[in-house]
Amino acid sequence: MSPGAPTLARRSLMRTVAPVLLIAPALLTGCKPGPTVIATRPTDAPETDRVTRLLVWLPPSSKYLDSGNLASALSARLVAKGVQVEMVISRPLELERSDSQAPFITRFRPTHRLEIDVKDISSSSTSFGQSTIFSVVAVLYPATGAKEIRSVHIVARNFLARSADSAREVSDELLDKLQATGITFGR
Repeated sequence: MSPGAPTLARRSLMRTVAPVLLIAPALLTGCKPGPTVIATRPTDAPETDRVTRLLVWLPPSSKYLDSGNLASALSARLVAKGVQVEMVISRPLELERSDSQAPFITRFRPTHRLEIDVKDISSSSTSFGQSTIFSVVAVLYPATGAKEIRSVHIVARNFLARSADSAREVSDELLDKLQATGITFGR
């Protein structure tokens, strides 16, 4: 063995630590806090729009999304901006959403409606445990139209809005992304 070569104990330690050092950055970036939120505006949608009365249509609560927490957080933030809000949590087996929404639209007369849906849930097992990734899509429409004005895609790990704090975080992200695309809330 040459005088500058590492000892057996040192080589053993390097074999143990080196893989961890290579994997650590991937683990840390893969576990970033909070959801990923992306907003889009269709090319034929208006560049700006003002929401003064909003019907929010939420999916039924599940172990991944607490619709009640999200409704409370969204309502508080929107009311603070001067928006009149009607929150509805849909039934689990909703066949025709427009039929369910018609009485609310007739009575409340919103300027817009925001439909929020859980779109995809996938789970996998790794040596670090069970991981669930799911996506939620929020789409802003005119009150009675079917033409999308904006959409916000939220991808999260394990849960979304299960606590009041995480619901506030999600509602802030959602409304901030809508505002960044030209949507104004309130008068």
